[in-house]
Amino acid sequence: MRFLHQRFLSVVCAAVLGASPGMAQDYQEQVTSAYFTGEIAGHGMINPVLRYSWHVTEQSGRLAVCGITHLRDAGVRSTIRRMSRNATFYLNEQIFDIDVSYFTEARNSEQLRTGTATCRVTEIPAAAGGGTVGLSYGSGTHRD
Repeated sequence: MRFLHQRFLSVVCAAVLGASPGMAQDYQEQVTSAYFTGEIAGHGMINPVLRYSWHVTEQSGRLAVCGITHLRDAGVRSTIRRMSRNATFYLNEQIFDIDVSYFTEARNSEQLRTGTATCRVTEIPAAAGGGTVGLSYGSGTHRD
């Protein structure tokens, strides 16, 4: 099964705001209405196999990428994991390779709106933020 996902960049103008939960590289925060959404569907499938919510915030002078996912088809877990390790983060005109396999795994789709997301502080200076951002999972192929 070949996976297509909308290079749904969730492109928006984002004001890079946020709380400072501490100096840890990874931390958790509650999902809010500021989170963007995306999905990945198998080729020829109507319903997505993965839905995700994500957000960019500032932490200790750096950008942090936060996220939570809901996998709807456990049969493609390894493919989705590979794709999450090869994601792309877009910031204004810059492109960054990013591993988002740390995103929280939600038990149900409701948690994408109300759950707790895991955030990871990047090496990207917060001063670079405040513009157009996007997130795209890597491509992948799943063989039945």
